[in-house]
Formats: sequence, structure tokens, C-alpha cells
Amino acid sequence: MRTEIPITNCSVGCLSRRDQNAGVIFMLDAVENTAKWTTEKICAIEALMEEAARHIKEAHPMIYSHELIQLLFAQAKYHREVTRFGQHDVASRSTASRYLKRSCDNEF
Repeated sequence: MRTEIPITNCSVGCLSRRDQNAGVIFMLDAVENTAKWTTEKICAIEALMEEAARHIKEAHPMIYSHELIQLLFAQAKYHREVTRFGQHDVASRSTASRYLKRSCDNEF
């Protein structure tokens, strides 16, 4: 059940300057913390992409491509769909099928 807070003449215009400043500082801190958290997550994803690229390049140099790594990370929830690789010109359907089978068998 939603409780409505009645708006009185004082609800809007009676906040002191100190209260207004505290509210603005609170929001700016929230934005700063969110930006830091997001930046850390992006850096972690980039590091994981580099590690995956290095591993695939060393273990399977014949199938490595920058586009493959980009697609695996950009379309993570669809990475097992063979058609996605063909749509992005990463590999033919049969080649993509082999790549995905290897990755599922932990040969990647």
C-alpha cells in the first residue's frame, strides 16, 4: 500500500539552505560512487577479454580473431547461437558450430 505524503506550503519551500546543500551533496556522492563502481566493472570486463583473447590465441591460433572475442563478450547471452557468428561475419555456420562445441567441451 502506497502512503502519500501530503504537500503543504512548508513541504516545498521551507527547507533550509543547509538541508538543500546536504541533499545535493548526497546525490553527488551517489553519482560519484556509481561512476566508480561502473568503471571498476568495465575494467574487470576488459581484463577478462584480454585474458580470453590471450588464451584462445595461444591454445587455438587458427580460430582466434578480434571479432570473435568482441562477439563473445558483446553478445554473452547469445554466445551459443551459431547464427550470431555468421551474422557478424566471424565464421561460417559450420565453423562457428565447431568453435562452440570446443568451448562447451572446455577445449578453449
